[in-house]
Amino acid sequence: MCIRDSFAALPYADVPGFIVKLKHSNAAEITKLAFEFLVLNASRSGEVRLAPKSEIDFDKALWTIPGERMKGGREHVVPLAPRSLEIARAAQVLFPDSSLLFPSPTNPEKPLSDMALTELLRRFEIDATAHGFRSSFRDWCSEETSFPSEVAEMALAHTIKSKVEAAYRRGKLLEKRCHLMDEWSKFVLSGSCESVETV
Repeated sequence: MCIRDSFAALPYADVPGFIVKLKHSNAAEITKLAFEFLVLNASRSGEVRLAPKSEIDFDKALWTIPGERMKGGREHVVPLAPRSLEIARAAQVLFPDSSLLFPSPTNPEKPLSDMALTELLRRFEIDATAHGFRSSFRDWCSEETSFPSEVAEMALAHTIKSKVEAAYRRGKLLEKRCHLMDEWSKFVLSGSCESVETV
């Protein structure tokens, strides 16, 4: 178990198996979609749970989170891999009248509860947090890919302390991040469907 910033994280090698288990669980469909979306985009829980549908641009395959919703206070543009777009479309179909992408299954006017994600991890007996999947993503980037560190850090929307580096990265490295998130999505979805128990 790796720990970063006090958030317990699932080893990245176990993430594909977690996604398989998640998909086959009997949790509410919107909860499963939200959790998978969170993992695929290495996002913070609040960014996903509070996302209005209007932030998703299906034509450009982009999720634009305004600065007021970001920890660092700056707009964050997330390139969405095909499965992420598929999830967003499925979520819209589930709750067509809600302004939220991932509303509460019991009250579509309210966002999905953070406890819904935590409870799933408890049921799976996984000693990790939803936030910890960001660390899983970062470890995978470092150990399994040749993508530059700044691309991975930008994907996580981490604040850049160096003014010189921040200026260099102002272009958002969107094309490179698009490739990175595509590769991460392929890895996350690579799990076998065999021997899966419903939880």
